[in-house]
Amino acid sequence: MPTLFLCLDGFTFYDKDHKPDEKFAYKIINTQTGKSSAKKTFSYGETHDLRDPFHIRVNSINNQSFRIILYKKGLLKDHLLAKVKIHLSDLEINRVSIDTVPMNTEKVQSLQYAANLILHLSDDDCRPYSAPIGHSNLRQVSVKSSQISSNVNNQSDAVNHNLLSIGF
Repeated sequence: MPTLFLCLDGFTFYDKDHKPDEKFAYKIINTQTGKSSAKKTFSYGETHDLRDPFHIRVNSINNQSFRIILYKKGLLKDHLLAKVKIHLSDLEINRVSIDTVPMNTEKVQSLQYAANLILHLSDDDCRPYSAPIGHSNLRQVSVKSSQISSNVNNQSDAVNHNLLSIGF
């Protein structure tokens, strides 16, 4: 049974109108089963330091996807900021990729948020993130220009640095 290893390496906020102690939350949803992670809370000052690993067992790569949903913590209710849906068919099997994917907002048309991910779709029971570096077909945000592109080739130095920082 294939497994998706996913490390949420943080978020990039392109609107800078936030305070370091402002609270946010996210959750990850397996769209096939409807199961989701518990909401994880973090402060704006921690947006680049999350490094939260997850895994999702899948039956069929072709029909499987997951969502990442970002919220702003409210006094009584959390407010939806952005979300992204990722189809596993867009990932290379038995390869690791680093992706900075734009997140969709409901009201604002310009890029506001991106999810920074390390992804490994495995069908051979290898250790998480131990596969060779691969190419992603996901839409990407260019870090230098904050522009969205159709995809980006990943560089092994960046992958190795990020994998070491999460303890793999």
